[in-house]
Amino acid sequence: MQVHYFNSKIMFWWLLPLKMMSGFLVRQTMPVCQLTLNVCSTSVRFRMPPIKKKVYTAQAVAFALDAAKRGMSIRQAAARFNVPAGTLRDRLRNKYGKDKKGPSSILNDREEARIVNWMEIAARTGFPVTVKQLRVSVAQFVRLTKKITPFKDGIPGRKWSKLFLRRHKQFSSRKPSILAKHRATVTEPQIRNWFKEVHEYLKEINMTDLLDQPGRIFNLDETAFQLVVKNQKCLAPKEMRHLHTVYANNDKESYTGLFTACADGRLLPPLVLFPYKRRIPAEISLSAPHDWGVDKTDSGWMTGQAFFQFLKTIFQPWLVRENIQLPVVLFVDGHKSHTTLMTTEFCTENQIILVALYPNTTHLTQPLDVSFFGPLKKYWQEQILKYRKKYGMIPITKPQICPLIKEALLNFTSKERAIRSGFMRSGIYPWCPDAINYSSLPSNASMDESNDSSKAMEFPEVKLIRLLESRLTIQQFHEFQQQEKSVEWPGNICDTNLFYLWRNLKITYNDLTNNAQEDNVSNNLKENQMSDDESDFEGFAEDEIDCRGAEQQADFSRVASVGSKSIEDAAPENNESDKENDEDAAFSSSFSLPTTTKPTRRREILRPPTVATSKQFAQFMEEKAKKKDAVELEKQQKRKERELKRAKKEAEKQNKKRKPRNIRPKPRSQNVQN
Repeated sequence: MQVHYFNSKIMFWWLLPLKMMSGFLVRQTMPVCQLTLNVCSTSVRFRMPPIKKKVYTAQAVAFALDAAKRGMSIRQAAARFNVPAGTLRDRLRNKYGKDKKGPSSILNDREEARIVNWMEIAARTGFPVTVKQLRVSVAQFVRLTKKITPFKDGIPGRKWSKLFLRRHKQFSSRKPSILAKHRATVTEPQIRNWFKEVHEYLKEINMTDLLDQPGRIFNLDETAFQLVVKNQKCLAPKEMRHLHTVYANNDKESYTGLFTACADGRLLPPLVLFPYKRRIPAEISLSAPHDWGVDKTDSGWMTGQAFFQFLKTIFQPWLVRENIQLPVVLFVDGHKSHTTLMTTEFCTENQIILVALYPNTTHLTQPLDVSFFGPLKKYWQEQILKYRKKYGMIPITKPQICPLIKEALLNFTSKERAIRSGFMRSGIYPWCPDAINYSSLPSNASMDESNDSSKAMEFPEVKLIRLLESRLTIQQFHEFQQQEKSVEWPGNICDTNLFYLWRNLKITYNDLTNNAQEDNVSNNLKENQMSDDESDFEGFAEDEIDCRGAEQQADFSRVASVGSKSIEDAAPENNESDKENDEDAAFSSSFSLPTTTKPTRRREILRPPTVATSKQFAQFMEEKAKKKDAVELEKQQKRKERELKRAKKEAEKQNKKRKPRNIRPKPRSQNVQN
């Protein structure tokens, strides 16, 4: 059978008579179309015209309606906001009762808005909601409110959750990263205070110009290279319930690599540590490139001695070999292996300013953690998979670790861009505390502090200028900063348009920051000028904030209607208010958030000074050593006192054993006396 496709809109008018004709008549009268028709069946199939989908958003429609109501013509509003003119006419005439197509959802718009707000608060506070938790909470809410739903056993199915996420496209299924409690309690003011502390120290020693020279700013950090690729998606038959991947090496085996990067994008020779107690075999030493470092520790992890040897044999000679102007700034995490006494003394002698990052913030302030180690691990996993594909069950030996790391670094062709992006996003170069993504910090009660610049960072212009600055070269960025206030661009002609674009975005960013500061000041003044009656108001709950706008409109209309009714007519309104209260109680019990209890007694933690090569750090270490000695002396005294008490008890026991027993004479019997 030969099949022909026709557009139903064009061909429908003559198809009906064709179906009534015989196959012979059709072949004689329509030889061009080459149709094959029978009396009972026909081979003509229809192809429906493509369904027109709207390409405008609800926000665009709202803006267009507002413009039309203010006096703009419908055609002009439709052309300006890219909305069909017919749609605007229908909306102005209230032709359609609802905006969305299809049947109404089981939960109304107000209830879904509260659920959306609950999900956003849960995600920001570090307790994101899973699909299963959402379905269980909705089932509990439906059960408490006694809603009639088509849910099986009262629990929403997968289709409902899928349609719910389709209606609210701001949510997507994502895999969260694990954030420990000590990292989640870090606040934005603490990080900003660290930036201020470092800047004040450099100002005291007249070294603030270091922050403007990327060739003198460095960062180093360790990372572990595992010999097994985990959490990898693979293809397998659906019938297999359990899927395994076999590796020749142990899944717990890993090796530590120490990497150092410069703010201008250069990567220094790394250091690889191996777990040996005596000496490293010559085979391993010869497998590494000649400028790399290879060292040993008992556990294979970083120690104070290994870090000191790295600075002495790799980092400081590299500075001399590359003619780097001294002093330099080296940012490290506050691990105890990085701030030993011999390390700080060596850095002081060789004009290396050792700065410790704020504790528990390396995921935000460490450039290598921010943008370098993630891509590097992907290239490392590719090398592991290539090795397994080539050699099968032959395990990776220690002499092959350095060559595999070298191959991964060679495949990582965008190292320079990733390093520069890491320094920019961590706020170290350019020195800018506003560059850090403070929105990633969980917003619990102890961290709910407003910040002006963080509000400005939400605008797309700020993201655009950050993206533009990350693509500029170091020379271009310095030239743009120097000519920021000039009217015309005096530099290279090829950079003219780029400079004007950068300057306009910079002006917009400054205006947004100033406006945010002014808004914050005005809000503070309004809060201070509140009356006593208003100050007693505790505010709405977090899950009711987004819904109060719609509720106020309903409340006003309800009051107006009640005023014109009698007392008997107002009774159903009281029932409605009771119903809303019951619904609020059901919502609060169904969609609750975990409560964090503050510890009643907190251990006092002494944080060392930020700059490890400063005099304050040396004094801190001396006081710490004195306190440690005092504690040890006190322990020794207590230990001696316990030994004396124990010896005294032993002596008392021995004395009791030596004393003769007092034998009482036996009383004479009466017969003997007689």
